[in-house]
Parts: sequence; structure tokens; C-alpha cells
Amino acid sequence: MKWWALFAVLLGLAVGGATAYLTRDSGDAGVRPGAPMRAVVSIAPLKGLIEPLLPEGAEVVVLIPPGVSEHGYELRPGDAAALARADVVAIVGLGLEPRIEQILERRPREGRLTLVMGDMLGIVGDGHDHGHDHSAHAHDCGLCAHGTDPHLWLDPVLTRQFVERAAGAMASELRARGLAGEADGVLERGRALARRIDEMHESYASRLAPAAGSAIVTHHAAWGRLADRYGLVQAAVVRPIESAEPTPSEIADAVRAIEERGAKVLFIEPQFSDRGARRLAERTGIRVGQLDPLGGGDWFAMMGENLRELERLLVPEGQRVGASGGSR
Repeated sequence: MKWWALFAVLLGLAVGGATAYLTRDSGDAGVRPGAPMRAVVSIAPLKGLIEPLLPEGAEVVVLIPPGVSEHGYELRPGDAAALARADVVAIVGLGLEPRIEQILERRPREGRLTLVMGDMLGIVGDGHDHGHDHSAHAHDCGLCAHGTDPHLWLDPVLTRQFVERAAGAMASELRARGLAGEADGVLERGRALARRIDEMHESYASRLAPAAGSAIVTHHAAWGRLADRYGLVQAAVVRPIESAEPTPSEIADAVRAIEERGAKVLFIEPQFSDRGARRLAERTGIRVGQLDPLGGGDWFAMMGENLRELERLLVPEGQRVGASGGSR
């Protein structure tokens, strides 16, 4: 029997309570001896963080397709089936994927390992204001309502912690069941992944240092944690409600915030229509760039491209660090 199939069997036989961040499900679904390990992640960035920890040949399914916003996404019929078959499920939590959480609760599976990023990081209603000026949109938006920014994967420091804890959780279970060699392999892969994330963090810190204090406008409230981490200011958000085009009043609020904070760049996102953002740019003369909070499944490629765009538009050419990578 392959070690990952044995891992699933042993998880199903495990007794005792789960930790705060590791969920052992039970149910009537069987284990597939010798079959490749199946992992399901909610969004594309998690694929790039979970897949490197898994054994060779593992299958990884991303539920929310690249190019589609994670906010308000409605699952397809096949998504529930994928969750039901999964050996490992990784989600962000913090209310980002309520439909997925409902399915996991309603359809438990024996041996399924569920990793919730927010829980693993101890972030539950932390009061983080996601870095934008609430006066720029006085009405209630989804994130402001509960005060917690769920876009944890856009902060490399938090991402590193998640990878370390995910690897540690998997390895602890393996070691407790006598699979020490396999546990060591998971930890080794986790350390290698953490080192690469550290390199990305160092690239962001050094290359954005000349832009410290710069005010930016973003398409939706995804970038507060990254902005806080690297000394930027998210002055306004074009779409306070992710699923709706900005109203004229919201555009006017954003215009005032841009003028008051001196923001020079507006970053649109490929998951949303740019009509409102373009209207805002026409009214203010603000430069327009693009940041992608989801990417195509390679966390490092996504973060590297976003860093290059931030540096291009926020850091004067003469002050830029010579490195062009950071993604490897």
C-alpha cells in the first residue's frame, strides 16, 4: 500500500480530538488503497503551496478556476464530488469559502485531512482593517463588516507560517502512526518551500523599500495585508462590494481619497470588470496598473509578477534594486 493511502487509513482510525487547525473528518466514504493521493484546494494560490508538500503523483484539484473571483463564487455540481473524494482539503477560511465549508460539514469523509489557513495562523476576527481608508466608502462592505481580511496568501510572512504548519501537521500524523520516513520527507519539502517564500519576502522588502509610504488605489480590498507588510498605504478601493460595479457615490468617495492621500497608481484586477476603475482614472489622471490576487496556480509566479508591477509603477527607475527575480 502506498504511504499516502496508509496515511489516509491511519487518519481515519485515529482517536482523540483534532487540533484547532487540523480537522479529522469521519464518514462513510472508503479509502482507496494504492491510489494516488487526492487533494482539493479552494483557490489557485493554495495549489502552489500545498502541491509541493504532497508525494509525487498526487492529484490536485482547484475548485475556483483561475480568472474567477473567489468572492461569491458558486460551486459546480462536480465540486461537491471532488470534495467527497479528497484525502486532503485546503481552504483559506475567514468566511471566504462558505459553500465549501458547508459541504465539508454536511459530507464528512473518513480519513480526510482539512487544513484551514486562517485557523492555522490563529487569525479569527482579528480586527485587521485591511489597510484602506474606511471614509472612502462609508457603506458596509463584506470585509469591513467583520473586520478581517481573508487574503492571507498575499502576505509572504503569513504564507510561510502556513506552509510550515501544514507540513508539520501532516508530518505529526505520519510520525504518530510509525511512518517516520514519510514524515521526514514532508518536513524536508516544507523547509525547501519555506526557504523559497523567505526569498520572495526579502525581494518584496528590498525592492519596495524606496516606495515606503506610497498611497495606492486597488480594485477591491485584497491588498491591505501586503500593503501593511511593505509600508504601502491602501488609500481607496474601487469596488467596496466585490460583486457589484461601483456606484457614482463610491466613485466620488474614491476621487476624494485619491486627492487627499496623493495616490498616483490604481491597480485593477483581471477577475473584475475595469469599467469603474477606468472612469476613476479618467477623472483623476491616476496611472493604471494590474495586480492579480489569484494567479494560475503557481504562487511564486503570481507574487513575482505582482512585485514587478508594483516596483514598475511605484519605484523610480534610478532607485530600483537590480534583481529581477525573487520568484525562485
